[in-house]
Amino acid sequence: MVLEGTGPAAGEARAGDRVYGAAEGWFRRTFDSLRERNLRILWIGTLLNFVGVTMNQTAQGVVAFDLTGNSRAVGTVMLGMGLAMLLIAPIGGALADRVSKRRMLITCQAIGAATFVFVGFAISADFISIPILAASAFVSGTMFAMIRSVRNAYIGEIATPAQRGNAVAVQQLAMTVMQVTGPFLAGILIGWSAFGSAGTYTMMGAFFAIAIITMLQLPATSAPKRAFDAPNILQDTWSGMRYGWQNAEIRWVLGGFLLLTVVGNPYITLLPGYVKRELGETTSNLGLLLGISAVGGFLVSLVAASMADSARAPRLLAACNLTFGASLIGLGLAPNLGSAAVVMLFLGAGTSGFQVLNLAVALRAADVAYMGRVASLTMMAMSLSSIVALPVGILADRFGDRPILTVMGFAVLIVSVVLALWRRASDGQIAAAAG
Repeated sequence: MVLEGTGPAAGEARAGDRVYGAAEGWFRRTFDSLRERNLRILWIGTLLNFVGVTMNQTAQGVVAFDLTGNSRAVGTVMLGMGLAMLLIAPIGGALADRVSKRRMLITCQAIGAATFVFVGFAISADFISIPILAASAFVSGTMFAMIRSVRNAYIGEIATPAQRGNAVAVQQLAMTVMQVTGPFLAGILIGWSAFGSAGTYTMMGAFFAIAIITMLQLPATSAPKRAFDAPNILQDTWSGMRYGWQNAEIRWVLGGFLLLTVVGNPYITLLPGYVKRELGETTSNLGLLLGISAVGGFLVSLVAASMADSARAPRLLAACNLTFGASLIGLGLAPNLGSAAVVMLFLGAGTSGFQVLNLAVALRAADVAYMGRVASLTMMAMSLSSIVALPVGILADRFGDRPILTVMGFAVLIVSVVLALWRRASDGQIAAAAG
């Protein structure tokens, strides 16, 4: 005789309930901030915005390489974007903390849309050149620096303190989703005669324009009230830098982000030449590699979003740093497109994980009044990697893409170990700051 509620069926049901409950709990933790309407709308706008940004990563590299046949030209275009972010990012962060964030987002996205449409016209009219591409990269880099700083500052305005880390990570997840879609879409459109490079740029502008519509669904915001004798924008910029340096947690996070971004992120510059010269494939396959990379980034970003507000975030960050370096070495050694694609899956996981968690941990530790400026400091680090892209491209043309990728991988591993030691030495300071 079997009593009701006992036996294998009941045990299996309870086990199933536990699995379902665990999955539901993970899902709620991962996407907690999206239950709030305005954060959800901002997330949708981020999806639309960054599909254009990530398509540009593929499009500008392919157009520059196809025009000249060398990585130096790709680095020159990246330099234009890097200079813009270096010069504008700190000011953009200060602006984000003192103006209407909704109005600023709409303005920047409109300028970005117009820039992409112009480049598309220049390609179709056959007067495109490296200087025009570099100039457009400068403008789009300026808008990107502004948009990213403002979006992250906007999170501080509409998210509760308990949601802030998750909200930042989920916004980054939207960017990672577009890193899956954007490069792959760009590669398809560039290789499709009905679109080509010109049509691809026009499509990028259209995504920016649609993103503006989502911003119109958010409530109107006004600039924060400021006293007559309040600091000017340069003073605000400097105070943001000083604040980031004095906060032990933010100093460690941003210091690591700066070092790893400078020594590792310029690998993007080498990919068109790597695909063409080392793998013997057409540059349209770059979209495939970047798409696979972003799949790895998406999976890790899901984990990062669920852990962004936990004490385990720094440990996951350290693991992502090591994966980043090891994958660059693997890419330098990959003999063909298939093996390179496998390595790109892990490379995407490492790079996306370290980007998501760096920003989430930094903004979690920041006061709301400084969130725009703290976010802008990460943009400055990204700008330096774009500036370094030019000498990296020159070195790749001289010595080959594989040796440079391998050296960059070892550099990232060394920096990762240094950061782990730095973290251990500064744990006391970080704990005191958190207290």
